[in-house]
Amino acid sequence: MEIGHNIQQRREDKGMSQQDLADYLGISRQSISKWENGSALPSFKNVLALSDLFVVSLDELVKGDEALIEKFESSESAKITPANIIVITTLVLSVVTYIIEKIWLHIKVGTIDNGVELLGLVAFISLMITANWRDINKLFVKNRPFFWAMLAFVVILGVPCLTDFVQGFIDGFVAGAHAN
Repeated sequence: MEIGHNIQQRREDKGMSQQDLADYLGISRQSISKWENGSALPSFKNVLALSDLFVVSLDELVKGDEALIEKFESSESAKITPANIIVITTLVLSVVTYIIEKIWLHIKVGTIDNGVELLGLVAFISLMITANWRDINKLFVKNRPFFWAMLAFVVILGVPCLTDFVQGFIDGFVAGAHAN
């Protein structure tokens, strides 16, 4: 039995309209209609909620619907999450800033201060890689303004370093032009 037919049958057995079910799940009635007529598939979150509502196991609810099982096994795990965006932005800004300051500006790499900065960068990258991003991502998904605030915070932290680089480059260029 396909999940759409299964949802319709269990919804009707419970005496619920499509709108009642949509309100329970916090989605549109059109989504329920699409599931029931087979033109769309519910998300895993909604399948879990339906399982709880209809008091059936996931196996009973999705049994025989190969398209739904394939959907759960494929693309959902490849999404870029808000936490991924924050981490990638932070890591890229950190590495680019370090490279700009140490290599392009020809500052001595090897002094104690630079060694400590490099050690800090390695520790920071290690923290970013080992953090429990699944829990952090849940926080970002539930609170979109917090996500945008964190992304802005990361970018704002990187801007002064990049402006310092640009200003140093311009100052160096002007000083070199005046020396000739």
